[in-house]
Amino acid sequence: MLADTVEARWILHIDVDAFFASAEQLLNPELAGKPVIVGGDPNERSVVASASYEARAFGVRSAMPLAEAKRLCPQAVFLKGNFHEYARMSGAMRDVFLAFTPDIEMASLDEAYLDLTGCRRMYRSPFETAERIKERVKREVGLNVSIGASSSKLIAKVASDYAKPNGIAYVWPGREAEFLRPLDLKELPGVGPRTLERLHRYNLHLIGDLQRMTPQALSAAFGPAGEALFERASGIDSGTVEEALYPKSISRETTFEADVADRRVLEAMLSYLAERAANKLRRIGMRAKTVTVKLRYGDFSTYHMSKSLKEPSWHDPDFRELAFDILDRLFTRRMRVRLIGVALSNLAPEMAHQTNLFEEARFRRRERLYLSIDRVRERFGFSALFTGRAVELIKEHRRDENGLILRTPSLTQ
Repeated sequence: MLADTVEARWILHIDVDAFFASAEQLLNPELAGKPVIVGGDPNERSVVASASYEARAFGVRSAMPLAEAKRLCPQAVFLKGNFHEYARMSGAMRDVFLAFTPDIEMASLDEAYLDLTGCRRMYRSPFETAERIKERVKREVGLNVSIGASSSKLIAKVASDYAKPNGIAYVWPGREAEFLRPLDLKELPGVGPRTLERLHRYNLHLIGDLQRMTPQALSAAFGPAGEALFERASGIDSGTVEEALYPKSISRETTFEADVADRRVLEAMLSYLAERAANKLRRIGMRAKTVTVKLRYGDFSTYHMSKSLKEPSWHDPDFRELAFDILDRLFTRRMRVRLIGVALSNLAPEMAHQTNLFEEARFRRRERLYLSIDRVRERFGFSALFTGRAVELIKEHRRDENGLILRTPSLTQ
């Protein structure tokens, strides 16, 4: 190994190729080699969540309207998706990663950062280790992954995109800026559509164009973000690989099979989603103070509103009542609703509840009730018990042990 690599960090970014679509092909071998599009019915208004490489060959891309995907690739198999299977596979991949290093950051279900620096004496090189991880994920989980290896999270992520599909790219320490120089600015993490538009106005199109600027010039044009933009373009990144002990928020949302105008249906679904979020909250031993409701109308206009409790809670009724109050303020247009969601945030660890004796007794009764409900669901599946307005959804939706079978997965996080 070269002398200048001795002190460099060993960071990997691992990304599953076309995760949802690849998972569906793995679950159903008859789909292997066929164009698969996950997102729902192409005759309904929705977008592509994931497309297999066979479908991408026809121009299908994520976030594309399903109707357009159908026009480009009419022979594709369109599926709604199965979040629970995706989560299971993600967990299986994480187990593989843990066999190589304890320093893991799961950025999402299908991507992770691994820091091998503390274990480097066990391995020959980042590239060789990436090959071993790649082979083991394929053998034990069945999925293809692309891996970027470098001395930082930023470069590793860009490299994994460069390695797609099903490849490995290793950027040698000291060559980060050289690697980035010819790439389009849209490939640089942190550069969104609005920033990209502004950069284009200055006739900046490649990452190398930014490298030729000065931090002072970029700060003058973009404010405090200018200097950070220059550092990223130069491949400078000191971010650490660290998995948060607890999530910052827990959110659950779903798109309706058909747009909804009935307030009772909206309340029933909101109640169900709040139950799902609260169940997760209790399982990780946390309480939440803030409730946010998301509402998307048929014209795709989307609204969010948040309200907070006086004290953090993990009880379903507290979140449900606040969510209904927010719904009163959001559901004001004479238009049907296509998507609804709820998020719990301002999380805090479960601690002793400080209140007077009579309120304490009432609080503990409610606590025992919901912990009992959770135990029943853990043993017999979430569908074993429905509470509140969510009961009204039973006659309208099919169920399995994981809960209601919805048009889109309700379990986002």
